[in-house]
Amino acid sequence: MLFVSLLATGWTLPALTIGAGHRTVAPRACAPFRSDDKFDYFRKVKELTVTVDKPIGAVLTEVADGGVKVGEVREGGSAAATGLIKVGDRFITVSGTDVSMADLDSVRCLLDAAFNA
Repeated sequence: MLFVSLLATGWTLPALTIGAGHRTVAPRACAPFRSDDKFDYFRKVKELTVTVDKPIGAVLTEVADGGVKVGEVREGGSAAATGLIKVGDRFITVSGTDVSMADLDSVRCLLDAAFNA
């Protein structure tokens, strides 16, 4: 069993409107990823810890500015079974080790070591 902390970014939060189309301030100090006539849509980031078994069933990809994210979730793995790991989630820790800026090879070594321990 392995404990993985992830930044989940699949949630969205619209900015509220007041009165005749006047928008309130954005819920975060960031740019919306989408806007329409009524709302600005922002991503709500949350951190979660997931316990997974082997095989994980997630294809990992390296992020350009550092770190590793989930590129694909495959059926039959523990990532799909939990329903918590989504495409685009970024790894923060693997078994308590900070991997937020680690390269793909380092994260794979940590995963292998955790499962073979």
